[in-house]
Amino acid sequence: MTECKHSVPPLFQNNQVLFGHDSTPGLIACEIEGVDNVRLYLRVDGETRAELAPFVPLLVLKGDDGLKGWTGEAKLEELTGSGSFNRLVLFPDLKQLDERAAKSIGNTVHGK
Repeated sequence: MTECKHSVPPLFQNNQVLFGHDSTPGLIACEIEGVDNVRLYLRVDGETRAELAPFVPLLVLKGDDGLKGWTGEAKLEELTGSGSFNRLVLFPDLKQLDERAAKSIGNTVHGK
């Protein structure tokens, strides 16, 4: 049987909107830990190691309507450009993001 390998075009692999832009060498995974941290898993010198890093949950919204009537904590920033999603909402922790999401969809974002 012949093994078929598909190569991913370099342009696609470098799409920062889709894949982010963290250039941390050896970053292989991240996992939410608590309400305001992530555990980063890195490959360093052939070994996997983990470290804790701060995490700022966010939403990208179209206009301010997505926050109407919500009284929790968040920092709202207007984004430049002509795209539809023109507001960045930064939450102090996942609890605040969950409360905001629960108001919209009737349940929580990450299953708590």
